[in-house]
Amino acid sequence: MSQYSGPLVLEHLRFRWGLWRIERARQNTSAAYDKDIAEAKKRGDKQDEIYDLENVANHEDNTYAEEIYRLHTRYLWREANRLIVPTPASDDKKAWEDVWGHRHLTHKGINDLRVAIRVEKKLRREQFLMWLPAVVALIGLAGALTGLISVWLK
Repeated sequence: MSQYSGPLVLEHLRFRWGLWRIERARQNTSAAYDKDIAEAKKRGDKQDEIYDLENVANHEDNTYAEEIYRLHTRYLWREANRLIVPTPASDDKKAWEDVWGHRHLTHKGINDLRVAIRVEKKLRREQFLMWLPAVVALIGLAGALTGLISVWLK
């Protein structure tokens, strides 16, 4: 049973692409706000105006952080359901968080679910690898028998 079948690789690539896009947008937005704040300081704007810009920049950064958490939650949830790994209970306050009308896993919830998925994948991989020497031995035996039969028939 291979863990790298086509749709799974595409799912992972889609996740990584989405994460890259969010991080790139986050960096671009942060750079733009840093530039605006630096310009406001150079102009000698009031401290309140600079503070407002910093608050807006912080709010934008938090929005991107929440989007990243939601992306991780969706990806890990699908992966856990595919592998039939237990997921955190919906009433677990340490695992789930509600922010701005969206529900996603907390940092602890993401890490716990990721560990459970890794353990399951490792167990499946070990089960597959346990049979590999026997399969290789059978293939070698079949090759040896084929060689013996070809020599015997000559």
